[in-house]
Amino acid sequence: MRKLTSAPSLRSSLLVLTVGVLAACGSPGDDGATDTDDDASVGVGGGLGEPSSGGSGIGGTGVGGNGGGSGGLASGGGPASGGDGSGGDAPSGGTSSGGGSSTGGTDTGGSNTGGTSSGGSNSTGGGSSTGGSSSCNTAVRAPSAVGYGRLTTGGQGGNTITVSTGTQLHAALCGRAADDTPLIIRVNGTLTPGNTTKQSGSCNTADGVIEIKDVANITIQGVGTAGVLDQVGLHIRNSSNIIVQNLTIKNVRKSNTSTPSNGGDAIGMETDVDRVWIDHNLIFGSTTQGEEHDGLIDFKAHVTNVTVSYNHLHTGGRGGLIGSNDDGDDGSTNITFHHNWYQNLTSRTHLIREADAHLYDNYYSDILDTGINSRNGATLLVENNYFTEARNPLGTFFYTTNPGTWEVHDNYFSPSVVWESAADELPAGPNVQTTGDTSVPYSYTLDPAACVPAILATNVGVGKI
Repeated sequence: MRKLTSAPSLRSSLLVLTVGVLAACGSPGDDGATDTDDDASVGVGGGLGEPSSGGSGIGGTGVGGNGGGSGGLASGGGPASGGDGSGGDAPSGGTSSGGGSSTGGTDTGGSNTGGTSSGGSNSTGGGSSTGGSSSCNTAVRAPSAVGYGRLTTGGQGGNTITVSTGTQLHAALCGRAADDTPLIIRVNGTLTPGNTTKQSGSCNTADGVIEIKDVANITIQGVGTAGVLDQVGLHIRNSSNIIVQNLTIKNVRKSNTSTPSNGGDAIGMETDVDRVWIDHNLIFGSTTQGEEHDGLIDFKAHVTNVTVSYNHLHTGGRGGLIGSNDDGDDGSTNITFHHNWYQNLTSRTHLIREADAHLYDNYYSDILDTGINSRNGATLLVENNYFTEARNPLGTFFYTTNPGTWEVHDNYFSPSVVWESAADELPAGPNVQTTGDTSVPYSYTLDPAACVPAILATNVGVGKI
């Protein structure tokens, strides 16, 4: 059960999307129980499909069957020629399991291939989403904190200091009158382990890592596209009211380097962290092997009231985790993930333990092993997300004796998605169903899942604010 007090979203009980993606996924890898889990990389082929006649390159050739004719999306919207204008009649699409009740198209979707056998399972239990929109609003959006981290203000009202090295950033933190004096730090340059040294004052810093430790009321924001953290991670600990925005954070490693930083996490939050907004960042590694990079964004030990929005996370072994192991946390963690693009990752998009998480309007492409992993009492609300070229994008994976739950609405699972069960892998699909009801204490506006790739193409990452 959701609490939604914003403008109504486009929703029906079963809607089918006329979008197609041609792809193939590889075989499973492995994962473990703790922050040092191993995930094996597997190959994924293909890419987003080309439109047949009137698509934008996002839509592709049709979901309602094996390449349903010429019904590509016009900017993620309705069918260009894919059916009878409203998507065909319900009987030939197979409404009971996600066929063409909305956009299948009796001619281009096909009553045999657009029904339960190839298009059906995607929509059951809130799978396939709103493909019937005539257009998508892809305009660049002004940043606004929504979700659990909505009360985060960062350094609002404080001085603004521009820095070009990690040492200068630490000095700005340490030079405040008190550890909670509001401060906006703008990064205009490349911060590296070599130019990041420990500083003293009203701060607690270290060499080779950007420390946001024992402080409050801080914004760290990149200037244009020039704010870069290269092989140096951002560590937030015992801190509150922190904004991290418009930064490129890349190649943070835990091994195979002379300058390991932050345990291999690009952004790591742990131990009594409250009110954080991670927004419009580009975060990536150089390999999908988890032993070189750890999490792109990790949350451990009582991290509360966080929003992660409009970030592009790609090319890593692990997207990130909530809770460092299955021994248990206090269950207070609550995080909103919305409008993020997870691309070319082996697993953990995210791995969530003993937390409340809301995941909506995210884009998941090229997920090589496992995706959203709900376990150890996690409670998830998963809605209006777009999944393509992904193996096991949602479920409980590895250490399955205490699975988490999920409530699902209007997600789109491309035909390229692969669902494979194993002794230690319990995927949610192909017949994706809600396993536990949940709600959130804030209002929000949903975009149709069909529009998510186009919206994120113009909005995620740096230089968009």
